[in-house]
Amino acid sequence: MKWILDIIIRLIATLATAVRVQAEREITHSELSDRGDMPEEEALVAAVNDTIASRQSEERTAQVAPSLVHDSEQDEEHPTLIKPDLLIVIDPGHGPATRGKRSPRLPDGRRFLEYEYNYAVGDLVTHALLTRHTDNVINTVHEWRRQRPDTPMGNDLRFRVAVANDACRRHRSVYGDDGEAIFISIHANAAPQPHPEAWVPSVRGVETWYYRGSEEGRLLAMTVHPYLAAVAIEHMHSRDRGIKYHREGQRPFYVLAHTIMPSVLLETGFYTHPEEVLLLMDDEVRQLMAAAIVNGIIDYARKKGKTYEQHA
Repeated sequence: MKWILDIIIRLIATLATAVRVQAEREITHSELSDRGDMPEEEALVAAVNDTIASRQSEERTAQVAPSLVHDSEQDEEHPTLIKPDLLIVIDPGHGPATRGKRSPRLPDGRRFLEYEYNYAVGDLVTHALLTRHTDNVINTVHEWRRQRPDTPMGNDLRFRVAVANDACRRHRSVYGDDGEAIFISIHANAAPQPHPEAWVPSVRGVETWYYRGSEEGRLLAMTVHPYLAAVAIEHMHSRDRGIKYHREGQRPFYVLAHTIMPSVLLETGFYTHPEEVLLLMDDEVRQLMAAAIVNGIIDYARKKGKTYEQHA
């Protein structure tokens, strides 16, 4: 199965170069995102698609121009590796103990469970990075299972942040000024519903959040997001909802506000959309989304001078 994921990773990188997101694209605020069970993030539900075209260029999403395209035999012989002084923390959101976070019931009786999707994509990303690109990867869910094997995980935002920050401090103690870290939180999204069994067919797409004022977080978002957009547009026939941040006066996502490294939160599709939810449940789409995230991470590492080629 490893060769299949490698092919998908190369495919997503190629698709990302084909998607043209205008350099002057306006950043819009998120529509309501169904986070009522998470008090640390509840202020975000007030944001409903405000356009802020007058913001300066640092508040605009970049055009898609990732240069990491694995389309040659040379790339197969010399894969891009990530230097060990870059630590990557993968954070699959929520858990079995999280209230809500599920789709309306499908005609066959099933429901989409967000945590299950987040965990699946997070595992794919973690495995791809560990087996092909780097050894310095931490998965917050894996850490929870290791430390608390008998307790179901929920939001547990403080635990997630503590795992990331403690690992980052240890990493910097080893690598000094060269030691850097990034935090990637993986989610699926939900639109406001009149009742829990209501579908919302008007809202779909992918979006990436970063912490307002963090230039490194903004760079990480601008680098990873185009790969998500490529999957959304080319494979899901969905929408690119852009790169976003909390509005002034709102509380940001807890994991973005309290991590001590550049951080992004990826919303990879809406499980309240009657068609998009079926795509999120599809194994191929999950592979594609994981490959997009991996490519975005590698591209960011390249921009930071944290990559090298493996030579025989």
